[in-house]
Amino acid sequence: MLANIEPAHHDFFALASYLVHGRERPTSPDRIAWVFGHNLPTDDPLLAAKLMTATAALSQRCTSACYHASINWHPEEQPTPEIMQEIARRTLDLAGLGAHQALVMGHGDKPHRHCHLMINRVHPETGRAWSTSHDYRRFDRIMRELADAYGFQYVPPHSFHPELTDQQPKAPGSAAIHAARRGARTDRPQWPRAASRAYGERLSEALDLATSWDDLEQFLAADGLILEPKGQGLVIGDADSYSKLSALGLAISAKGLAGRFRRAADRRRLRRRYTREDVADLTARLRPCLVGASSWDMVTSTLAIMGLRLDRTSGRLVVSDGRREIALAAVSGVPTRELSARFQQSWANYDRTRERETLSRPTRRIRLPAVPRSKLPPPRMPPRARRAPPWLQARSRTIWARRHALSVDAIDIAKAIGTQTDVRHALAEARSIRKARLSKAPLMVQLLEELKDTLRASTALRSKPKVRPPRPEPRGRGTDAAKRRRSSGGR
Repeated sequence: MLANIEPAHHDFFALASYLVHGRERPTSPDRIAWVFGHNLPTDDPLLAAKLMTATAALSQRCTSACYHASINWHPEEQPTPEIMQEIARRTLDLAGLGAHQALVMGHGDKPHRHCHLMINRVHPETGRAWSTSHDYRRFDRIMRELADAYGFQYVPPHSFHPELTDQQPKAPGSAAIHAARRGARTDRPQWPRAASRAYGERLSEALDLATSWDDLEQFLAADGLILEPKGQGLVIGDADSYSKLSALGLAISAKGLAGRFRRAADRRRLRRRYTREDVADLTARLRPCLVGASSWDMVTSTLAIMGLRLDRTSGRLVVSDGRREIALAAVSGVPTRELSARFQQSWANYDRTRERETLSRPTRRIRLPAVPRSKLPPPRMPPRARRAPPWLQARSRTIWARRHALSVDAIDIAKAIGTQTDVRHALAEARSIRKARLSKAPLMVQLLEELKDTLRASTALRSKPKVRPPRPEPRGRGTDAAKRRRSSGGR
């Protein structure tokens, strides 16, 4: 028995829809095996979601009242629906959710028996929310107790029982499985902790002598492993399984290696890897040819037939198709030094000799007739640039010539790469566009005149006359009013 817990959220309707229909379409007819409501007057998922949403409104502080849990059994165990329902009720009581609303639904669309619990964290009477603190550990303890009581097999989680899962590989989770369906390499299991620690001790000795990321990748390639990014970190593995770099128990982290190697790992280059299916196919095709090869010429010719080439990247030999690359040692299973000793020539000397032979070949040159500048058509210039000063005219002439040379339309494209029929079609389309513009011009002028007349006739848009305030009487000493006051004695 194993309990799977999802983070709490607020949408009961979304969870009810998932319990009924699932993520895959069309929905399996065997999905809903049985359903019952706990502290609910109905077993309809939609009506239960409405009641739980109304009950969750009793708590003003709780914003994530929808809680989702599932109980899973081993495929070899086939409990009856009555036993599964009894275990679900006891799980709610032991978790402190016995008085809360819950909808329990059993599914029959998977090879293993399992049931889902849609729980309302808000109490229907008190309005207080159930605490999710340490809920994973609490449900794990409940599963262990109920498995012993009913005689089922208990599956310990890796997080809480490392002593029981030290020798067991960690299977990918549901999120990793769904990401793998979209093309990600996340459906591989992780190494057991014991295996990761053992390989970490061996890798620590190689890191003492490594001076760059290339040395680390060459050491991993000798064991058939590659270094690749995953999320925000790095992992090492093969086509079947992998281990996080942090799980190896190294004395230095990836950040410490970046400081030691004076640069961080090139994640973009690490991502340009062959998939595990391509690696297996490439290994099956290349290994027999490379084992029987007697010279570098045979190796390069064999790769050329397959559309591949041999390059030297950061001091190592890689097989590349122009977009992806993989170490030659990881494909052939033979280190590069052994190949050089067998061929009695290193790849550097062979590549240098091949480049020298290529440069020594005569090259056929085609001399085109030179067109004198006087016969070239003068570049067109806008009228405004002709009235500019001489220095500005020269600058404008250059800019305008560049713009004119880069202006390409459909007619030019048809003349360059098309046939005579394409040119005729392009010309006809250009003429039709020009005719359409000319035919629309009188109509646009008429509409513009009508709009102007409408605006003139509109009273709402007329400007209101400005009302000027009365001008105050001047009170200066030399004004007529001042003279009149002085002559009247100041009255």
